[in-house]
Amino acid sequence: MWKKEIERKYIIQNISQFKIFRQHAIQNGLISKYSGLQRDWVPDFAGSEMKNNGILLRVRHTSVYTGNFPEWIITLKIKNNIDGLHKNHELEATSESPQSVQALEADLEKRFQKKINLLKLASLGQEYASKVGLIKHRILLEKKREEFSDLSGGILLAFDQLPMPLGTFLELETREQKHLLSWEVILGLKGLPIAKIDYGEMVKNLSLKPERTLVF
Repeated sequence: MWKKEIERKYIIQNISQFKIFRQHAIQNGLISKYSGLQRDWVPDFAGSEMKNNGILLRVRHTSVYTGNFPEWIITLKIKNNIDGLHKNHELEATSESPQSVQALEADLEKRFQKKINLLKLASLGQEYASKVGLIKHRILLEKKREEFSDLSGGILLAFDQLPMPLGTFLELETREQKHLLSWEVILGLKGLPIAKIDYGEMVKNLSLKPERTLVF
């Protein structure tokens, strides 16, 4: 089932500022769920059919430092960005529920008339990706992330450290805009500079090359 997410990214000056907001999160009852190194790979067909249709297919692998998090997550995302407020719809499958890839595969086949074995993509099968026409990678990005949430999972707060020159960001995600605005005040985020584009666009702006890669 497609789920709605509303998120906003805040530009943080440095790791020291991270510590202040981390303490705010703990003081307001948010719990650290995991920390780890994430690698996001976003493939596309040669003619950028996914991008042209407003679809993002992302394969995320996480090397967990602390806590628990799926080894991999595959996400289909329809993105909508209005002045730094991202209102997206997502369909996900994870290593903890691999049977859910069937819904993503069915959606991709309906949209692009192509059968894609997403479990093979989840293993970062570059040879298989080329075989089914996913020969363009829109982004390859690493980031160090620690994620906090409330007990219901309705609030997600991520501390992201990206390779330089991008640096540090906070990402606040909720299901309802009013909750995001409320937690923005609670956590002291209101007034921080907002990143109006996503990480992929940030990486794109670093280079004139068509492929976007930024790793540690």
